[in-house]
Amino acid sequence: MAMGMAGIEELLRELGIDYKIQGKEAGAPCPFHSPDRHPSWSINTRNGLYHCFSCGASGNIAHLAAHIRGLAYHEALILVNSRIGWVKAGAWKEEIDHKNYAPPSFKVSEADLSVFPYPSEDKLKQKRITLDSAKRYGVRWNTERESWVFPVRDPYTNELWGWQSKNEREFRNYPSGVPKSRTLFGLDALGDERTVILVESPVDAVRLDAAGFRGGVSSFGVSVSDFQLSLVHERAERLVLALDNDSAGISETARIAAAFHSIDVSVFNYLDAEGKDPGELSDPRILLGIIHEQSALTWLRKYKEEK
Repeated sequence: MAMGMAGIEELLRELGIDYKIQGKEAGAPCPFHSPDRHPSWSINTRNGLYHCFSCGASGNIAHLAAHIRGLAYHEALILVNSRIGWVKAGAWKEEIDHKNYAPPSFKVSEADLSVFPYPSEDKLKQKRITLDSAKRYGVRWNTERESWVFPVRDPYTNELWGWQSKNEREFRNYPSGVPKSRTLFGLDALGDERTVILVESPVDAVRLDAAGFRGGVSSFGVSVSDFQLSLVHERAERLVLALDNDSAGISETARIAAAFHSIDVSVFNYLDAEGKDPGELSDPRILLGIIHEQSALTWLRKYKEEK
């Protein structure tokens, strides 16, 4: 999808930028410093990239929208996409197919995934998940490596990009470099569910489903990208943060709780739970964590008081 010049110009006007067009560039007084009596700031109207030759400010049009509107970056991405109609991502160029981020060399097929069987009953019991939940999330088992296989899919088309293979000793991404940060594990299992429970590990999302709680999705790790948050915003009316109850997970929960205000956000309450993530909890303890969840603002206030 090409980014239209008119679309970017319309957004600049909406943001209050008083610009003049010179070829592919729109020049204006710099929005990042003042006074700028001799306009030193310009933005390319084809790729959305800007630079100020005076103060050095540079970025893309979503950074600009975030600065002017006082938005978190993922919120600015959503705004820009709604106005211009191209992908909310870090790849800002003239032509981009928002239906497929994976380079051609990354292509795998459903037939490649189907080589792996569904996990055996014994393996499922070890993780306290059911076969129905495993099938709903597309979880497979690599008998050669004795590892779980979690598919990585395009968030819009559900096309298979690859998978994450994981056991107690190691985890592998196949193909190497598969863009996990541009999707969420479990999006295809959401259906009409409007409450999303965000966890770190794919198996935790499946564990929630087996315990009777729909809406579990995984970021494939503790770091949650702005793009992944924008996917949550698109699909959900409510977000429950259930990242791991360790220093890294708590820190990332605090970051998201402080920045993400577009929808109702709450935090899973581990209380005195016997595990550090939902995958290690019993059904009753998961239920208690949901019942006693805290609003993001309340949780964040307590977090800051305890630091």
